[in-house]
Amino acid sequence: MRKTKSHGAESAPGAARLCYRGWRVASRILPACRPQAVSILAKTAVALLALLSVGSWTWGQSTTSLRGTVVDPSGKAVVGASVVLANSESKTERAATTGEQGEYQFLLVPPGTYRLAVTASGFRRYEQTDLQLLVNTPATANVQLTIGGTSETVTVSSEAPAINLVDASMAIPSTKYR
Repeated sequence: MRKTKSHGAESAPGAARLCYRGWRVASRILPACRPQAVSILAKTAVALLALLSVGSWTWGQSTTSLRGTVVDPSGKAVVGASVVLANSESKTERAATTGEQGEYQFLLVPPGTYRLAVTASGFRRYEQTDLQLLVNTPATANVQLTIGGTSETVTVSSEAPAINLVDASMAIPSTKYR
């Protein structure tokens, strides 16, 4: 008759100690670790579920983007111009500085009505009001500054909606096709 050894905690006095020291051994080898393994698995599942629910909430947010270039009257890029995008409804303001080719961009912008202001040394301040940014519709607003003092302002209002030059997407209300 052959005797079999039990692999329980009672037959392996160090088994419980291994579990508590952070050593996780397959539950077939050390059955004393099973309750801890189940607890760890449950905590991991809850954490994963929480991350997935937060991730879906943040991905569900509708945003848009605005990009463009700032040039002088001759069409050359204005480097280092200050570009400010402000929403008076939500009292938010975002700022950017133009790059080497006069480009700027604002990503992940909530849709709404904005004011775009551009200032640069040696040029008049440019301001565009009532700039409509639509859901999932990237917009382009190119600016041509005029020479003059920074105390002078060129204000553009009620301009045609910004044109999407980035991709071919269109924002169509979903109720139209129901």
